[in-house]
Amino acid sequence: MQALADHGIVHRDLKPAQILVFGGGGGWRTMHAKVADFGRARGTDVTATATAAGGGFVGSYPWGAPESLESDVYTTMSDVYSFGCILSEVGALWAIRTWLGSVASLDGKVEK
Repeated sequence: MQALADHGIVHRDLKPAQILVFGGGGGWRTMHAKVADFGRARGTDVTATATAAGGGFVGSYPWGAPESLESDVYTTMSDVYSFGCILSEVGALWAIRTWLGSVASLDGKVEK
């Protein structure tokens, strides 16, 4: 995210499908993530959208920043909000997986 901001780029459509994760042969510490699909990206000097349809919200609603949904204004902070949504989903999935693993390890040890 910092690299995008440093280069003056606003992605405008960050969502889980746009984050590519690879590696991990040595565990989670060796995994790498890259942001993909810059088709809707614009420079930070562009505050309002310019789409073929004549403007409006660009991106995916579940991960869209409130200010972008309401006013069609995109900044690097809009990308930070979207990235935070993605991280919260990852955290929730990790918690569910951990809980399910705990329940599965109890299988056969609990009286029914």
